[in-house]
Amino acid sequence: MLDQASDAPPVRFAVLRAGEEQPVVLSVTKPATISSKTPSSVTWAATSTGGGVRLDSVGQLDLDSYQTFAANILAVGEAAVNITDIHPTTSSRNLLQFVSPKNVL
Repeated sequence: MLDQASDAPPVRFAVLRAGEEQPVVLSVTKPATISSKTPSSVTWAATSTGGGVRLDSVGQLDLDSYQTFAANILAVGEAAVNITDIHPTTSSRNLLQFVSPKNVL
């Protein structure tokens, strides 16, 4: 079973601001911590900041390859931030190599 957040590759998010082609550079401010785990799934939470935003994310990965991500984006500081897109950039294949029967059962 996955015992530490470091056992799996990081889930990265691309956050795009209006009028910009490159994603906001985010730095981890609260590393992923596992909030629950079962023989068939793991749930975690993490926080990253950068470019005037804070991204709080929660994810769950199930043995059957079903993935769920939720993200909350907040403006940090005085200026308003116009976000046009956010999406995970870690491939499913990279995540699934860590959720195999030898790691979970």
